[in-house]
Amino acid sequence: MLAKEVIAFALLVCRLVSVEAFFGRDSNNDAKLAAIHLSKITKEAKCKKPLPRVVHIEELHPNARKKYLPHCTVLHFCGQETGCCRQENEICSPKTIEEVTLNFWVVELTAFGKRKGVEKMTFLNHTECDCISPIGNSTRSTSICKLNLMNI
Repeated sequence: MLAKEVIAFALLVCRLVSVEAFFGRDSNNDAKLAAIHLSKITKEAKCKKPLPRVVHIEELHPNARKKYLPHCTVLHFCGQETGCCRQENEICSPKTIEEVTLNFWVVELTAFGKRKGVEKMTFLNHTECDCISPIGNSTRSTSICKLNLMNI
């Protein structure tokens, strides 16, 4: 891993030197500011770590007869808004995904009144991001839910 970081740093230094040579040492401060911005984005906006996002259960499982508690949860996702790839034609996508099962209280209105219980829902949670070329890659679903009703 260290070798990759050294190579990335060397490439960044080469870019900075090239920018300075292209624009001239004393031309203006804009080239230096652009290089600083590039360095910041390379470090801080790397397509590596999924970002948390609030997901509303009703949007995934629309059912007017059921109310969930909590009515939302937090899952992690990779995407264009979570990371910046080095190549413009690449997309920040999930590299690894794990299933997470979460329990929700549910109140369901039935013909016989209210039924209370717990539902287990399984979601896909992105755990690591990576840049991929969109050509030849199928789009992956960001959430799958499996329901199991446990009456209490």
